[in-house]
Order: sequence, then structure tokens, then C-alpha cells
Amino acid sequence: MPNLSKPSVATEDENETTASSTISLFDAIAETETGVDGDALEIIRIGTDANFISLFTHDVVPVSAHYLEATDDWSGTYAQCHGDVCPACQAGLSKTEYVLLPVLDRLEGQVKVLRITRQKGPGKLLTELGQVLAMPDRDRLVVRIVRSRNYVHQLTFESETDLDPALADAVRAFTEKVEKGVLHVKNVIPQYSIEEMVTHDKIAKRLLLVRKA
Repeated sequence: MPNLSKPSVATEDENETTASSTISLFDAIAETETGVDGDALEIIRIGTDANFISLFTHDVVPVSAHYLEATDDWSGTYAQCHGDVCPACQAGLSKTEYVLLPVLDRLEGQVKVLRITRQKGPGKLLTELGQVLAMPDRDRLVVRIVRSRNYVHQLTFESETDLDPALADAVRAFTEKVEKGVLHVKNVIPQYSIEEMVTHDKIAKRLLLVRKA
């Protein structure tokens, strides 16, 4: 996951180190493949193009988040809510309740995370996935998800005999890392400190007006 917070300013010492240091291209490729911490999770984005997933768990992680719009210093990003002391809440920014569900991305052969709003009803992703998760053979299903332009989700599925061993290994490795505390599903949504969040232009301006009111 990219670091979308306000960029830090390099000191003179840091600039000297950057100018005089080199790394191997192969090291750079390895860093790109593994991520900064070596165990980064990604959100699987559901759009109008079909996504293909397999479900292997019904355990979800609840999280409250704000969307922080792009500014000169910030890329557009979601940010975890800080609850009663959250600057985004105090600034009057809307908050959305999500559940995070780990799934197997069949197109890339990796475990990724679905960010699902808690809205229920026909065509809502939470309701449609719940019906599939209730099936006894859910781990043998390849689920096709398509979202229409008016945000109606359609799920279809096909059964397969056995999961490819490499895909089964990916699920097993993910599960072990979560159990050991190496991976945290909630971290797919960035958690910025209160000090970082108040630097966001929209939050900072709104907080000034709130304090004057």
C-alpha cells in the first residue's frame, strides 16, 4: 500500500545520503514485489469489470472510515476514524461503517480484502455475499462479482472440484500470518495520527470554523 500521508521534508544530511547512495535494481524490484513491510495487503476493488474471487472465511473486521479528498499535500485516501477524538468527525466529515472480508483474488492468485459497506438489501454486496457464505460448499465456488453503474452488485458462481495447490498455499500462509499477528486486516485502511489528520486542508479549515461558531 502506498504511503499517502503528507510527505516529510528531508534534512540536509538525508539529501546528502540520497545523492551519494545507490541500490541494486534487483533490490528495488524485490521491494516493489514485497511491499514496505513485506506483508502488505491490498483492497480488491469491485467495479463494472468482473472480479473473480473465492471465499474461505466468514470472519470480518469492522472499521469506521472517512474519505479524505485529494489536496496539494494529500492523495485521496480513506482513513480510519479515531472515534470521539477524531478530527474528521469534529470537522463534520461523513463517516462510513465497513466490514473487511479477506478473499482469494482468483485473477492474481493472492489474498486480498473486500471493503464492504454495511448497507443491506437486494443488490447490496453485504447481503449478496452473505447468501454465498451460507452455502455449505462455499470454499469450492468461484464467485463472479460485477457492479452496475448504479451500484447494484450481481454475483454468480461456479463450483470447482479442487482448489489449485498454489492458491491453497496462499490462503494457508495468510491465515498463519494473521494468527501470528504479522498481518492485520484492518491496516488495509490507513490509520493516520490525529496530528497528521489535522494537516489535511479540508479538516483544518473546517475545524477553524467550528471553533469560531
